[in-house]
Amino acid sequence: MSFTYDLTTDVGKARLLIGDGSPDEPLFTDEELAALISMVNDDPLMGAAVALERVAGDQALSARAVRILDLQVESGTTVAATLLKRADSIKALAAENEVLIDIAEPILNQTTYEQLLLKRVAGW
Repeated sequence: MSFTYDLTTDVGKARLLIGDGSPDEPLFTDEELAALISMVNDDPLMGAAVALERVAGDQALSARAVRILDLQVESGTTVAATLLKRADSIKALAAENEVLIDIAEPILNQTTYEQLLLKRVAGW
């Protein structure tokens, strides 16, 4: 299993978004991130969001508040909620980047152009 942090690749971009830049303690291997990205139509933003959701799920499964003397450590559910919020914001960014395809209409002359403008303004 490999670890790379090349920001010109989809795996590297996903790592940047999820904060997985340490080769000493990686959250995911390159292969795992590549698989997640491939499952969401090769979108590194959505791949990062899914990766965060997976980490959040792991945190929630092992959730427990640890109290030592008067010190309380954040529970897994709190960490999971924070990660899910981050995943939602990345999903929103991915939705903003989504390309919408419009139907092309030929513009043959001035009349056709004016008709097209009227359609657009009227929302046809």
